[in-house]
Amino acid sequence: MIRSDSTLARYRLTAEQAQLLYDLAGGACEMCKRPLDPDSGAIDHCHATDVVRGFLCIRCNAALGSFDDDPSMLRKAASYLEERRAGHPVVRQYAKQARENPVMERLRRGPVYYSILTRAERSGLRRLEKSGTVVRADDGRYVLAA
Repeated sequence: MIRSDSTLARYRLTAEQAQLLYDLAGGACEMCKRPLDPDSGAIDHCHATDVVRGFLCIRCNAALGSFDDDPSMLRKAASYLEERRAGHPVVRQYAKQARENPVMERLRRGPVYYSILTRAERSGLRRLEKSGTVVRADDGRYVLAA
């Protein structure tokens, strides 16, 4: 049996019609295709008209509801995910710089003494100093150039 009698009544479905909806979906969510038990899915419907659209898993049904059943918002969300698959461009650049020079993260937090740096960080510090990115302060600490 699919859901409760009150759910079926809300969408004006009989138990047989609800079972047919489940069977037509192949026993799976019509969006993500994950297998479903008849009583673990959701009857998807238009919130404006209560017209039944199909049988979905709870996650897919909630996702549609989160976007107010608006196809243009779903397309924008899909575009966003595709464009940002590798992460935000600025964050990617920051991460790339941090990987390339291990001392950068320490320097962003504040001045550092050469003696407390690891071997890799010291090497990175020397490269940054040569490029003018880092300067040595009067007190012997290294800081990012202004």
